[in-house]
Amino acid sequence: MLARRAAAFAAPPMVWLVDGTALVAAEPVDLPVDPPLDDRLTALVDVIRSAGADPVEEHGVLRGEVLGLEVARAVVVDGDPVLEVGVGKHDREAQGMVHGDEPTADALARVVAMVEGHRRAGAPHHPYNRLASERWLRARAVADPAMVGATELASVPSPVEVDDLRQPAPAPAAGVDLEGRPLLAVFSTGIDVDLVPVAVDARLADGRNPRLVIVVPERDDHPYLRPLADALREPAEVLTVPDDWR
Repeated sequence: MLARRAAAFAAPPMVWLVDGTALVAAEPVDLPVDPPLDDRLTALVDVIRSAGADPVEEHGVLRGEVLGLEVARAVVVDGDPVLEVGVGKHDREAQGMVHGDEPTADALARVVAMVEGHRRAGAPHHPYNRLASERWLRARAVADPAMVGATELASVPSPVEVDDLRQPAPAPAAGVDLEGRPLLAVFSTGIDVDLVPVAVDARLADGRNPRLVIVVPERDDHPYLRPLADALREPAEVLTVPDDWR
């Protein structure tokens, strides 16, 4: 993986593999292929959407998200599709114990409303508006593509698979810019030193050789970011949004 990402830089660093007592040059490997979504889960897409959440398929997993925050996950239990409701694994387990008799659609609509109440501009500090902020920023741009100079934009899977809402990962979205060129915007918040290398993988996965734009809030435009984006063989652009974007 490191060798693959390194190859995207104009002056690529050497990546070595320890083989016993010897060092050998690491060979780049292809991007992993995402597993397909279980066909039994597709029936839950409409359930997610009708409750006011966005159905998101990523790495073979179907989730319901509200402004980028996971509020439900589709699973197969004893051969049947089931929608588990809650913000993250532990909340899903708690919701199942406390509200186990509540119809799924009602439970999901309740959690959607709860998250929407916190995930808004000016809301008091709460875990619901602190988790997955990079995906929240992406959701804002998908709803308003002009925010990043695009005419259309849709979420695509992140090259980094995470299963913990507390662990951030760059959030890409693919679309078309104002001049009709393929565009890939990769969203991040905070400090992520892997942001540019992960964006490289996202561009590879896109397959259109798109114009690559890295989008961060103004306060997160740290000194390391632009030199690293410029160091790519096909440099990426860095675009900032006002810090009051949410």
